[in-house]
Amino acid sequence: MKLKGIDESDKCREIRGETYLLKVEGNARFMALWDQLVNNELRLFR
Repeated sequence: MKLKGIDESDKCREIRGETYLLKVEGNARFMALWDQLVNNELRLFR
């Protein structure tokens, strides 16, 4: 029973870690795209 619980908690930790990494990568990509959009807008206004 204890081993089963440990395995399940490890799985949860792995899933949380993956989702966290996906969030960070997604945010980084979004910010890069946002910077490009903002720079393009600024160029248009200049």
